[in-house]
Amino acid sequence: MSYNGAMISVKWFGQACIVIKQQQKDKQDALLVLDPYGKEIGLSLPALTADVVTVSHDHSDHNNISGIAGKPFVINEPGEYEVAGFSIQAISSFHDAEEGKKRGNNLIMRVQTPEYAFAHFGDFGQQELTPQQLEELGDIDIAFVPVGGFFTVDGRQAAKIINQLEPSVAIPIHYKIPGLAIEQLAGPEEFFEAFGQKPAAMQTEWKIRPADVPSEGIAIVQLQAQSKA
Repeated sequence: MSYNGAMISVKWFGQACIVIKQQQKDKQDALLVLDPYGKEIGLSLPALTADVVTVSHDHSDHNNISGIAGKPFVINEPGEYEVAGFSIQAISSFHDAEEGKKRGNNLIMRVQTPEYAFAHFGDFGQQELTPQQLEELGDIDIAFVPVGGFFTVDGRQAAKIINQLEPSVAIPIHYKIPGLAIEQLAGPEEFFEAFGQKPAAMQTEWKIRPADVPSEGIAIVQLQAQSKA
C-alpha cells in the first residue's frame, strides 16, 4: 500500500451498495458506486451521482444503474478497467455453493486507488475462494463482504473467506437492517463472533487514514447504513 495524501472515504447505503469517493489533485472528486439497489427492497437510495457504477449480478437489489445520476461508466462483465482514477478488475465468481446452479454468477470487484486496494464481494455465495480468485485479488487492504446468509455466505462462512484473503480491514455488508424488506437475512452478529470481536461505534462515513489500516492482523469496521426506509 502506498499513500500520497489524497483522501479516500467510504459510505454504505444498505444491502451491498457502497460508495467510494476519491480526491484527485486538481480534479473533481471521483465517485464509484458499487451495487446500487431498487426501491423493491424497502430502502431508498438518496440522490447519487457517480463516475463509475459496478454491478455484481443482474438482480434488482444490486443493478439499479438508472437510479444513479450523471453518465457513469458501467462495469457488469468480467475484465479489467481504468476509469476516473480507479483501476477495477471484475472477477468471476458464483452466487451460490453449487457453481451457479441455484442463483447464477457473481462478480467480485477489485478496486485499486493510489492509496488502497478494495475487494467488493457483491452476492458471493461460494464456500471458499478458489486459488485463481485469490491470485486475481492479490493483496487487499479493505474488503466488503456479505454476512447475512440465505442469498450469500453467512457470518461464519464470511469469516472463513476473510481469513483466506487476509485483508487489513473487513467491513460486513448485505445483512438485516431496519426498513429492509428482505426478511431472510440475518444480522452481522455471527460475523463478529467468529472473530471474537464486538462491534465498535458505527461510522456514517469512513474517511480512511493510513493508521486505520493495520499492517498486521485484520481489523473489523462497521458502517452505519445511509439509506432511507
